[in-house]
Amino acid sequence: MNGVIVNEERDLYPLVSDSKTSLVNTAIEGERIEDNVVAGSTKGENEIPKVIHIVGRKWLTENDSWKKLNPEYNVEFYNDQRCLELVKEYYPHFEFVYSHLKSVRRYDFVRYLIVYHYGGIYADSDITCKEPINNWELRNETTFFTGMECIGCNYIGIQTIQWTFGATKGHPILDHVIKNVVSNSFKAPSFFERFGKLNKIIHMTGPAAFSDGITAYLIEKGTCEPKVGSFKNTKGFVTCSSIDPFGYTSGVQVFPWYRWGAAKNGDMPDRPPNIGPNDGKFIKHGYKGSW
Repeated sequence: MNGVIVNEERDLYPLVSDSKTSLVNTAIEGERIEDNVVAGSTKGENEIPKVIHIVGRKWLTENDSWKKLNPEYNVEFYNDQRCLELVKEYYPHFEFVYSHLKSVRRYDFVRYLIVYHYGGIYADSDITCKEPINNWELRNETTFFTGMECIGCNYIGIQTIQWTFGATKGHPILDHVIKNVVSNSFKAPSFFERFGKLNKIIHMTGPAAFSDGITAYLIEKGTCEPKVGSFKNTKGFVTCSSIDPFGYTSGVQVFPWYRWGAAKNGDMPDRPPNIGPNDGKFIKHGYKGSW
């Protein structure tokens, strides 16, 4: 194919999220083969491609770990220029949103677009891979995976982790997430100020917007199994018990906090006694804020 196929009558906000009616499906169908970074490493339509996408301002030493431990994976690095080029070429209808968002919010948004567009695994540039991906206990039928960060924190039922996650190309969860961020970007900044300095980012583009996409998908699939919870002063939040505090359903695999380099927060179970504080991590988060 020579260039991007654009359907001028596309529906950017379909009522049902699937690969045939998604808000970015035209860009996926129209991508040029020579521009497909996962060429040569793609798998079946329902499998996660063997490519690792890293977004940051510059290559960090942590990024070497992904290549060292996963030689069969392609590693793709996206600096500011490459991110902007992807948005302009494949998602021009989101260029205003991308430009309007600043700093970490912009990096949140583009990570969703990248994995939606190509499929594969995303990692922040300050994430160290501690265990080969082939040892991550991923199920054969998994089409989307992440880790659980917190339950009952930050005004959220489940707070999953988007510093590292993986998905098949065009996954409906990311369709939901992208819509969440687009909608949030049109709200006045004061709307999010009530959540506090850090939480306003969490809710606008970060883990809350990300986790809400997972919840919406599981509700659509009929596999959420809603459960009302309470933790300390936070009461009445609802979680999907099928993945609370971790688990698998409908192709979605959520790993426990101690596998994903997170700290124990909120209504989370303790680390198993046979796993020490420095053991059992698939990844380590450097918390460098390297955007």
